[in-house]
Amino acid sequence: MENIISKEEKLRKTVEFTFSKLKNEFYKNNKIEEIEDDNPPFILTLRDIVESAPPSIQAIEVINELKPNSGNTENGFLIKYDFSKLNSNFVEYCGQISNRDKTQMIKFVKEKFNLDKKNLEMLIDDICTEFSPIGVWESDDVWYLYFIKGDIIEEPNIFFKEWEKMVIFHRDVPILSDKFRRDRFENFNQIYGLESDPILSIDELIKPDSNREIFNYDIKNLQERISHIQLIPTVPKEIKTVFRRAKELFLFGYFRYDFFTISEHYAFLGLEAAMKTCFVKSLGENVVLTDKKNKEIHQTMKNRSFYDLENFGRTVKGCSVFTLLVNGEAFPYTGKKLVGWLEKKHMIKKYEKGNYEAGLQLRNSFSHLERPSTMWPDSKMLYVVANQINYMFYKKNNLQSKN
Repeated sequence: MENIISKEEKLRKTVEFTFSKLKNEFYKNNKIEEIEDDNPPFILTLRDIVESAPPSIQAIEVINELKPNSGNTENGFLIKYDFSKLNSNFVEYCGQISNRDKTQMIKFVKEKFNLDKKNLEMLIDDICTEFSPIGVWESDDVWYLYFIKGDIIEEPNIFFKEWEKMVIFHRDVPILSDKFRRDRFENFNQIYGLESDPILSIDELIKPDSNREIFNYDIKNLQERISHIQLIPTVPKEIKTVFRRAKELFLFGYFRYDFFTISEHYAFLGLEAAMKTCFVKSLGENVVLTDKKNKEIHQTMKNRSFYDLENFGRTVKGCSVFTLLVNGEAFPYTGKKLVGWLEKKHMIKKYEKGNYEAGLQLRNSFSHLERPSTMWPDSKMLYVVANQINYMFYKKNNLQSKN
């Protein structure tokens, strides 16, 4: 009896040490913002776990007599955590048992922990054969069983390390995850009583938009309007993909009138991509980056995108997109400068410069909305953009001769 009382007192000290250290480590490594919503949900979950710990704890010491390590007796602890009782002072040492007799051990655990046989057989079989850390729980209950290898009474840090892992990887422990999980977003549907959209049949989904009667078009007519709009073979595959989406969205305007607007947006995205690609292709394989004001900046980049060049100017210390030189020339970091470069290199017709600038402006207006816009079911813009793109790549062979 005295031995049990003595071990229970030591176990209590192990528990106090563990959860005091867990809280200290958490607050040392994480800053909690004063306003609750300013904290990441994951951090709040960890905080809630360490602040709610410890749960009620019962422990059974298990002596491994089947696989002694180098002739020495091993021990471990099977612990029952009751998460219906948080911030608990209840710590009970329930005695010691050998893992030699599995049937006797199941009976002992069932009695001491007041559990039925459900899941115990598999757990105790693993303790008897593997004697390695393992956990088990029941989805409808509030308890969690966990077997820890080692003497947590004499070496409290073993218990701390197991709990540290359990807190960090709480998503792997459903009872912790379910009880303390913080969702990233509020449930606005529940707050405002919002209902889900109805699930439509395929026939309802492809029902023609009523606007087709106003504008007098059908699916065949829409296809005829854009079937002849093609990009030439020298246009890169990536730009063709963007423009193909623009054409397909135009056709889907038959079912949803708003898709005509999205179609134009994608066409202008293709135009912007074509401009940037023309610039990058003109640079050759090796690109030398310097800075007009900082002579220490000098770097050669290989096969880089327009974004890579822009990112270099914005992130490299001592450099700026405003003073960045690419192969000795100013980097066209704005749409207007990019159009100016295209005109200078005769990649676009001089009198078309304003139309290219307008295309980029429309791209910006579609991308940075304050209110939705609605475009007419007119294929003319797709035709114009396709020809603008084609001309840039049609003229690329003249680039070097007209510098």
